[in-house]
Amino acid sequence: MHIAHSISIETFHEAQIITAEIWQSASSADIMLTMLLESRLFQNSNHHAPQLYLFAGSCARRVNHLLQDPRSREAIRAAELFASNATTSQQLLDSHLSAHNATLDLANTYNNSPLLSTEQSNDDDDRAIPRATFFGGALLHAAATASMACCPSEILHPLQAAEASARYATKALYYEQLSNDTDSTLISQLVDEEQHRQSQALRIFLGNPFDSKRWPPFNIPTTRRSTIR
Repeated sequence: MHIAHSISIETFHEAQIITAEIWQSASSADIMLTMLLESRLFQNSNHHAPQLYLFAGSCARRVNHLLQDPRSREAIRAAELFASNATTSQQLLDSHLSAHNATLDLANTYNNSPLLSTEQSNDDDDRAIPRATFFGGALLHAAATASMACCPSEILHPLQAAEASARYATKALYYEQLSNDTDSTLISQLVDEEQHRQSQALRIFLGNPFDSKRWPPFNIPTTRRSTIR
């Protein structure tokens, strides 16, 4: 009876070690954020919210050169200030709403532009799309990155907002390269490098939340405890 319980504990610790190692070696923020999203403990806690805002802000900083509206730049600053407890939740919300409106205004501008046709040739070649259309996609995704970086928890959990920021930032850089007519192989390499940079940033801001030796402890949940007594 006691042996069965010991096996259950050993299995749990082994899973804990494997999870911590996957986090530490992951080359993509997508993998790491999925790990956090699948953890009920992380989803139900705001303990790491400041670090997530800093991570989202760092993603937005990567596309700062694509931000044309001061409301978008202010959103990044608001996220960083909130993470440092230097601004209020209301100010964070106001910055998010302003940045969201900046994104909508930008989208309306591009939607109403006659120069940005998205019609493709019969061979469905991406290069048939005007470069200005790709650049517009880069600008829109960059603006969305900034908006999500300061999204308050009342609207979206900081973990989900951070995931969105990372995804939008990568898309913004991707479309920017398409607008420059960059070689597809080089684009893939640049995207991989950006995801690796994001994974490094997550480790810097969060450490390893799955390490059982850290404090506060963040153990992965067990699916079932042994019922043998």
